[in-house]
Amino acid sequence: MKQHLLFLTWALVLIACEKDPSVLPSEHDPSAASEALKDAASFPVGAAVNYNNFLANPPYSNLVKRDFNSITLENEMKNASLVKGGGVFDFSRADAMVNAAGSLQIFGHTLVWHTQQAASYYKAAAGITSSPAASQEEIAAKLDAELRRTIGAIAGHYKGKVQAWDVINELFADNGAIRNNSNTSTSGSDVLVWSHYLGRDLGAKAFQYAAEADPSAKLFLNDYGLESNPVKLDSLIAFVNELKAKGVKIDGIGTQMHISLNTSRTGIESMFKKLAATGLLVRVSELDILVNPSSATGFVLTPAIAESQAEMYQFVVQSYISNVPSSQRHGITVWGVMDASSWRYQNGKDFPLLYDNEFNKKPAYAGFLKALN
Repeated sequence: MKQHLLFLTWALVLIACEKDPSVLPSEHDPSAASEALKDAASFPVGAAVNYNNFLANPPYSNLVKRDFNSITLENEMKNASLVKGGGVFDFSRADAMVNAAGSLQIFGHTLVWHTQQAASYYKAAAGITSSPAASQEEIAAKLDAELRRTIGAIAGHYKGKVQAWDVINELFADNGAIRNNSNTSTSGSDVLVWSHYLGRDLGAKAFQYAAEADPSAKLFLNDYGLESNPVKLDSLIAFVNELKAKGVKIDGIGTQMHISLNTSRTGIESMFKKLAATGLLVRVSELDILVNPSSATGFVLTPAIAESQAEMYQFVVQSYISNVPSSQRHGITVWGVMDASSWRYQNGKDFPLLYDNEFNKKPAYAGFLKALN
């Protein structure tokens, strides 16, 4: 009798699929994925959150608190959001989000980056834009002083409230070299390539100043493309080993993982193995998965493509768990909540996240959860 009922059930499924080719049997049914990601994971699972949505959109903030136990502020802890004219600090927006976080852990992003900086202030303070410009030695000394002041003020302000920091974000150009004004675009008014003036020493200095400001916070070096660019990955690991050899406090490496359906799975596996071999904490810091990487017009997220996205989310989480020892897993953060909140949404051309725009779980959520379980 049981076999007869099972046969009948599958027959009905197949008939439904014949009538409607958009209906496919799915291993990642979001309606069955009722468990919160945070409850299924043995490590923090986070989301990058937007200021307006997190503070004034209850469905958004309630979803974040229901399914996650960690957040990263998408923009409010970046330099240009905190450092105003004359180098004055304004923590009001970031403080509001920290206060609204409740029991959520907070990951700080980011203390040093080459963009979204109060670049005009720093360039004037260091004599870069003075006429005549200051000497390279004077510029480096003044920027070093500003670096220490800035990191000390920001990390010190959030001491005990922010559990970990991206101390430096995107230090490396795609060829594996430390960024400078030749291998990095400097056209934006918010761009200051700190490492052009401070060189390789930027790493030791930034981590030292962060450790002085908050000795208990975990300190990370964060970068993108590590799963698809072995040259860049190897350069980053060599740099990390340099810092460790100098006795610098560096606790972990963040791999952003802004990937797509066609990202090499072999590359992902290799990256996690190499990062784990450093012995440091490993964090997936900005995960999202494009389903329309060519930005084709008229793209439709079909059930089959949504299923492929779910499979890729599942693979990433499974690979992280398989290749990174439990003691080194610092967590996975998805870069956004619903698709429209993603910087990769492109006004509806792509759908890279775990929830649709009505806050419904997608198969991607079920894929993430399945890997955790």
